Amino acid sequence: MREYPNIEAIDDLLAAAESRGTAITEPFTGEARFGGLLTVLGPTEAYYEQLLIESLAAAVSASAFAASASRPGLFFTKMADLLEKAMSYLPAETLGEDGETSARNNTSVITLVEPGQSRWLLTGDAGIPALHAALDRYEALRGSISDSPFTFVQVPHHGSRRNVSPSLLNRWLGPRDAGYAAPTAFISSAKADPKHPSPKVTNAFTRRGARVVATEGINIWHHEGTPSRSDYWPVTPIGPLAEDDD
Repeated sequence: MREYPNIEAIDDLLAAAESRGTAITEPFTGEARFGGLLTVLGPTEAYYEQLLIESLAAAVSASAFAASASRPGLFFTKMADLLEKAMSYLPAETLGEDGETSARNNTSVITLVEPGQSRWLLTGDAGIPALHAALDRYEALRGSISDSPFTFVQVPHHGSRRNVSPSLLNRWLGPRDAGYAAPTAFISSAKADPKHPSPKVTNAFTRRGARVVATEGINIWHHEGTPSRSDYWPVTPIGPLAEDDD
């Protein structure tokens, strides 16, 4: 672990927790809190250890490359506005089955939250194999997803096209034009990033009945069964977008 690039920050966090008497536990598959309100669906400890080895190898390799390369100057990408890609109809799906994400992203904790009759899935930066494993665990606990669909989901990794695929979304949300429910789907994305969220991803979620909303430089709030707040107001979901992103 000494090779991990942000180990000092991890040590500081652990020390702060211990100084306040906070119990430290590892969020592996099967952990649950608050009488079952929160359940960890992934990763398993064995899968995490496998991913950790891959992640550490990548971190060491990247560190060696950075040390040997000259540091380039800062550059800025074009400010992106999703409205520039707005369409009046959903185009044909171009999202592929070839999405790959890093081992480190696949170590993300995938969490099921069940307030009342609702089912929320929080995904972090998890990719396709990690999400499939989490859905396996969900079905083992709650039965088929079609009978117990999710009511709120976090779109993984800022809406990257590398983290989801049509087959995964068909399992998670239901087939195109026949989704299991109409969940709210939140995306945490920076307004200055031209690739996140990917229109291929926002459209794919929309085709399966999701109401997709992205932060894009603002704070957004999802709530059920609680009073409205004066500093928040209804937000417009993302509509159809041209799928011309790489």
